[in-house]
Amino acid sequence: MNRRDFLKAGAILGVGAAAAAAAYATLTPPRNGAGSLSSTTVSSSSVNSALQSRLGDPAVPSEYKEFLTWLQSVSGPYRGTKVEVNLQDEPDYRALQNLDVDFFSASGINSQYDLEPYIINLEKTRLAVQTASPAIDIIDFDAIDIPTFEQNLIPPKVLADTYPAITYPGLDLDDFLQTPIDLIATYPPVLPGVATPAGEVFCLPYNTPVMIRFYRTDIYSALQLPQPVTWDDYFDQVQKIGGTTNVYGCVSQASTTTPIFHEFTNHLYSFGGQFWDINGESIIPTINSPANVAALENFSRFYPYTFPSSITFTWDDCVETMAHGQAANAITFEDDSAIISDPLRSIEQNNMAYSINPAGPSGAYSTYIGDGIGVSKYSKNPEAAWLWLQWATATGTQMMLVADNLTRYVPSRMSAANSSFVQEILATSLYEPVRLSQQILASGNIGHVPTFKGSTDAAGTIAAQVFKAYTGASTAQAALDAAQAQLEANTYTF
Repeated sequence: MNRRDFLKAGAILGVGAAAAAAAYATLTPPRNGAGSLSSTTVSSSSVNSALQSRLGDPAVPSEYKEFLTWLQSVSGPYRGTKVEVNLQDEPDYRALQNLDVDFFSASGINSQYDLEPYIINLEKTRLAVQTASPAIDIIDFDAIDIPTFEQNLIPPKVLADTYPAITYPGLDLDDFLQTPIDLIATYPPVLPGVATPAGEVFCLPYNTPVMIRFYRTDIYSALQLPQPVTWDDYFDQVQKIGGTTNVYGCVSQASTTTPIFHEFTNHLYSFGGQFWDINGESIIPTINSPANVAALENFSRFYPYTFPSSITFTWDDCVETMAHGQAANAITFEDDSAIISDPLRSIEQNNMAYSINPAGPSGAYSTYIGDGIGVSKYSKNPEAAWLWLQWATATGTQMMLVADNLTRYVPSRMSAANSSFVQEILATSLYEPVRLSQQILASGNIGHVPTFKGSTDAAGTIAAQVFKAYTGASTAQAALDAAQAQLEANTYTF
């Protein structure tokens, strides 16, 4: 079976199991025996058969086989251990869960997955760390939520130094793309052109989604519309489509707080705006600058021509509206493009294409909000969790995630992104969004929101005012003046 046949087959279904816990201070070297760990209910012969089948499959990349072989060789003391994995219910993480049968077959570690929508996942994990709960071993989070979790994770270097016998020789932090390492995995972040305090890598970057434009090829062809270059082009087209067809010109992820904040960020950077003036430890809000006001005015003018329910939508809802044929354009996260190709969720599989975002005076920019993933410092099973984390972010695993045809995973490792295995898959038409995201990341034209103590609440303050302006309850100037006044009442530090 060649790689394209493997791609069509999709990733093998996975299994999960149950949860456990722990404390940073109680880290101990790996055990020499299984102790009192309970045995799995799956027979060892069937597990071994599944692993041998995977290792013998010529379509599976050698990098993945090598990791599974190593994992099997070091995981004996942890067989039967349970690891609670708390993830967002999004395509990249569903693909990982589907692949987990390989982790279980090689390690004997039972991974219990709890996948929830972003807000529920955030609240559940926030409560867990606030109460030092051992109920979650693996935490994932959006970049915007780094300040909530960075003090509650065991840094990869600490794990590697504490457990050298179960640290993969090919772990290589330098293999991760610099952007996610600097902006997602390091705190304080390493910001382009900005002097910030020296940071520590406290997690591993899992994925690298950016926001791109989705559009209906059939509608653009029928109306003979060129691809928009500027926001003005895009606005004219949204108006025309809404006035001459039975679909809305666009749909947005405009639910207050995180979704609308991320969509607005595309506009803000393209107008040369910034949320903060950062110089060393100094963090000063600049939300009501002229550039930011112009960006919000630009964003808000689309509201009358946008699918009405957008004001309640997240990224998933936004893409599902496109998949159901109700809108002609959307600007949202690349990885949700998997919804479009799913015949059970989309009627527009053959009518969708993708592009970079329209440009403002400073060019075309895309919001970047990659995810980090790490071991909770309250975990009672940090060794097993460390093995899971290494598997979840390994080169071979990332190659397999790309091959899952129900996701559009953008690798965070250079070795995975540059491999011939991945490049052959990305050459197919279904993977246009992934190729586009890689091009945007390479260009550096990304709109990233710096994180620091209080930045999550600050983003909520900004988002609430952006929502008012977007829906016409306030002018852009008045809304951002109000946000500026609220932000200036606080002091922000890393």
